[in-house]
Amino acid sequence: MNIINQGTLLMVYGIGTVFVFLCTLIVAMSAMSHLINRFFPQDETTETASNNNITNQAQILPILQAAIDQHRQKKQSR
Repeated sequence: MNIINQGTLLMVYGIGTVFVFLCTLIVAMSAMSHLINRFFPQDETTETASNNNITNQAQILPILQAAIDQHRQKKQSR
């Protein structure tokens, strides 16, 4: 066998091995995700916590804007 043919064959085996491994990994992770969601479903408190997070963000927005304005004023005074 020519060395180019051997190199090509080795490359194809390597790529095939990585492809099969990644496909197996995706299937295994999907199966674990379905099992976790089936036996440990999310409760409603998680959803209300995310709603509280939205109101917290609305409170934080003016604070962030004030900090940005203060930074810009300091930058212009230099």
